[in-house]
Amino acid sequence: MRLLVLLLVVFCAGEAGQNSNNTPRWFECGGTRESEDIAWFFIWNGCRGSLLKINRCCKQHDACYLRGKEYTELHPNETWQQRWEGFTFCNQRFDSCLLDVASLNPLANSPLDHICNAIYAGMSAVAWLFAPTA
Repeated sequence: MRLLVLLLVVFCAGEAGQNSNNTPRWFECGGTRESEDIAWFFIWNGCRGSLLKINRCCKQHDACYLRGKEYTELHPNETWQQRWEGFTFCNQRFDSCLLDVASLNPLANSPLDHICNAIYAGMSAVAWLFAPTA
């Protein structure tokens, strides 16, 4: 499954970057415009029916990180471990939100359902991999 996600990302990342004009401004899954374009490409082509729900998860994740950043600015003596616990909290909520979206279609009956579940897993992996910057 991980190999499938990796191959899908490598294969499609070039085309995703070319679709920046098609990514709507209201779409907020990604830390940069380029990462939003890539997320849009995969979600639009892989699980369009869940697009708005996934975007809601992303917005909640961004808001959680923003609250953590504001808290850190008010508490500059906070340790890196305490900050990491904040990232972990936000990422766990993000995972839970994506899991709720995925559970709306609990049985992956078609290849498209499997692609959608792989996209959820990939989004979660990116959030954990780039925790301080996601």
